[in-house]
Amino acid sequence: MKKGIIWMICVLICLLLTLVLVQLTMDVKGSLERVEGWAAILEMNNFPEGWSSFPSIDFINSEMLSHALIELGWRSDRIYVQHDNLTIPVVEEAVEWLINNSNDDDIALLYIFTHGSWMRNVLLWNDWFPDEWEKLNTQRKILMVDSCSAGEFIEPLRFDPSPHISLAHCSADEVAWAGLPEEGLPIIGSVWNYYFTNALCNSTADLDKNGVVSVEEAFNFSIPLVQTYMNETVFAVPEFLQSYHDIGIYPENMDAYPHPVMDDQYPDELHLDLRYYIMIGDLNRDGAVNILDISIVAMAFGTKPGDSNWNPIADVAELYDEINILDIATVAKDYGKTV
Repeated sequence: MKKGIIWMICVLICLLLTLVLVQLTMDVKGSLERVEGWAAILEMNNFPEGWSSFPSIDFINSEMLSHALIELGWRSDRIYVQHDNLTIPVVEEAVEWLINNSNDDDIALLYIFTHGSWMRNVLLWNDWFPDEWEKLNTQRKILMVDSCSAGEFIEPLRFDPSPHISLAHCSADEVAWAGLPEEGLPIIGSVWNYYFTNALCNSTADLDKNGVVSVEEAFNFSIPLVQTYMNETVFAVPEFLQSYHDIGIYPENMDAYPHPVMDDQYPDELHLDLRYYIMIGDLNRDGAVNILDISIVAMAFGTKPGDSNWNPIADVAELYDEINILDIATVAKDYGKTV
C-alpha cells in the first residue's frame, strides 16, 4: 500500500512537471505555432482601348486561388484582392500591404494575372519590382506570375538573397492560355492556375505521402496536366492551333507546350497548408504525431551537436545545446494530432 501511494505521488509530480514544461515549450516555440498566410491577388480582365480584354472570365483566376487558400486554412481577411486598374502604384501598394502585415515566419504570396506585354511595357516590372520584392522580410514568400512570357518576369528575382519560390505560367518566349466561355472548352480562365490550385488541395499530388501538398509538389504535378490539356484539347481545335501559327509558334513540333518555370530558392519544401505548421511534433512528416515522433527524440535524448547520434530534427525546442525533456514535451503536446 505504501509503495502504491509513493508511486501515485511520483506520477502526479511527473504530470505536474510535464504541464509546466509544456507551458515553457509553448513559450519557446510560440513563433512557429503562429505561422499565418498573407496573399495579394491581382487580376486584370478589362484593358484600355487597343488591348484585348477577358471580360467573360469574371475574375475566375483570383476566385480559384482564394478558394484554394481558404481551404488550406488561410483567413479571408488576410487575402488582398485587386481587380483591374493594375498600375505601378497599385502593385506597389499590394507589396507594401504584404510587407506591413507579414512577420518573419509568415507566408507571403503575390499572384498576378495580366498580359505579358502589360507587365513589360506598362508596369515596367523588371525595372523596379525585384528591389521592392526584396524588402519583404518573411522567410516564406512565393510569387506567381500568370501571363505570357511569364518566365521573363521571375528571372531577375533569382538574385533575391532571402528564401523564396517564383512560379511562372510559361517560359520567357512562350504564350500563356486563358480559356473563355464562348470557346466551349472545359477550363475557363488560366489553365495553369486551374491545375496548380487544384493540385494544392489534391492528395494525389502529395508525392512524399506526408499528408500535405507542398508548392513544389503541386507545381510538378500540374505541369503534365497543363501540357496534356493544351495538346489534346486546345490544339485539337484547328483555329486555336492556327492562332499560334500566326505568331510563329508551332506547338505540334514540340515535345510539350507550354513549359511552366519554377525558381526554387527555398531550402526545404514550402507548404501553403497552414495546418502543416501547427503540428510541430510531426518530426517524420507523415501527417500524424505519434510514438514514432517520440522515438526520434528518445533516440537522440541527452545528445549535443557533435555527438555521434545527435539529430537536429529532434531539437524541436530549438535550444541548440542538448536534446532534453523540453523536446519531448514539445512533441507530446501535439501527440495524437493528424493533418
